[in-house]
Amino acid sequence: MPLLCCNQFYPESSFTGNTVCYPEIGCFSNEKPFYDPPLRPISWLPESREEVGTQFLLKTRLNPTVPDILTTHDITSVIASNFEPTRKTIIVCHGYTESGDVEWMQDMATALLSNGDHNVILIDWHPGATALYGKATANTRIVGAEAALLINNIMDLYGISGESFHIIGHSLGAHVAGYAGERIANLGRITGLDPAGPYFEGTDPIVRLDATDANFVDVLHTDTDIILTSGMGIYAPSGHVDIYVNGGRKQPACDQGLVETIGEEEGLVGGSIQYVICNHLIAYDYFMESATDDLPWLAYECDGDWDSFKNGECFDTAKVARTGFYGDQFKPEDGRQNVIYYSRTNDDSPYGGL
Repeated sequence: MPLLCCNQFYPESSFTGNTVCYPEIGCFSNEKPFYDPPLRPISWLPESREEVGTQFLLKTRLNPTVPDILTTHDITSVIASNFEPTRKTIIVCHGYTESGDVEWMQDMATALLSNGDHNVILIDWHPGATALYGKATANTRIVGAEAALLINNIMDLYGISGESFHIIGHSLGAHVAGYAGERIANLGRITGLDPAGPYFEGTDPIVRLDATDANFVDVLHTDTDIILTSGMGIYAPSGHVDIYVNGGRKQPACDQGLVETIGEEEGLVGGSIQYVICNHLIAYDYFMESATDDLPWLAYECDGDWDSFKNGECFDTAKVARTGFYGDQFKPEDGRQNVIYYSRTNDDSPYGGL
């Protein structure tokens, strides 16, 4: 997707009417398609780069605990780090209200380094992610542009292809990945872990993650509800392959009672939050497990709905894919997009293997 202004350089930050421009990363408008009532009744401009506060934290098997800090304004930060251009690079981005220090991000880095000798870069945009939700959705555009700037700088420095990069994003982080991908030539893969639905459902593809943002885009849907509009994840297919885990709505592992969840989380507030949004958060648990579990977790292509799948109507001639980390081995060969798959989980971990 073309993005206006992204190749221009602005010596100073500037704001004109409904557009704001920043050095190196270009201009951002809050007009259509980003203003799109009733889907987006208010369209915010993103905050400044400083206010969003994007940081990049590199972990490798040489420094699995204390990350190297990479910056877009100083390429020597990459040269002096443990980044190795011959490795695959996996970039992970959190969503709304979170940070790079959140437990699941650290666990994801550990799981990916256990899987292989990768460069793992965690994107931390905590200041921009804790704004009002509508403002945070706008801030994802800045984070995506910052990520693309870093990746393009690394590609230029080492003469490597975008194919060696894989961006994983949860919730708003999935759309960050999409905004990055539209600026990176030949980006290898994007994985959307229950991409955020509010302010993105039904919008123009340029506003949200879609299949044109990388060579392969796979999406796990775990918390969608198009009828009641109560799900936090996007319902619409958004990749080459869209896997609706347990139908994409209600996850069996989230059925435990509120009291039990509060006990596990050691607190009323934390436990209540985890209980309410468990179906949304569990997407990253699924992906982490798929990176470390040897059992193939299969998903089945299905032209019917979830009830058809449960009734066994999708198995005789269905194409099979693996859910999660190894999903790139099953990219549709005919260039198709939005191919719908269904997969099931066990009630508890290990979730896969079905």
